[in-house]
Amino acid sequence: ASMKRPLIVAHRGARLEAPENTMLAFQKAKEMGADGVELDVLLSKDKHWVITHNDDLRQYAGVPGRVCRSNLTDLRSLDFGSHFSSQFKGEKIPTLAELFDFLRGDMMINVEIKESNIRR
Repeated sequence: ASMKRPLIVAHRGARLEAPENTMLAFQKAKEMGADGVELDVLLSKDKHWVITHNDDLRQYAGVPGRVCRSNLTDLRSLDFGSHFSSQFKGEKIPTLAELFDFLRGDMMINVEIKESNIRR
């Protein structure tokens, strides 16, 4: 089958509209008509795939620590939105399972597995 147009894939969601790699960024990408989303995942200490580009929590949550050394409960207590804008204060880190549930096959999902902790 030939393509009628190029696919539009929202890199880390609609990251100019909402904090990247958050459910809000993926929701906005869907609302804007993207064909799919690209995202990064890391494995938390308790073996949950969480959506984030960087293992260092300082970049997105503003606290010292690493995703791979944190349990999901601890990661969920952090604010992954304020670094983008105060209007997104309290935005939580999503899991890959949550994104699959949210999109329910409506969009293509390109998952990049970050390798910093996959062999542990």
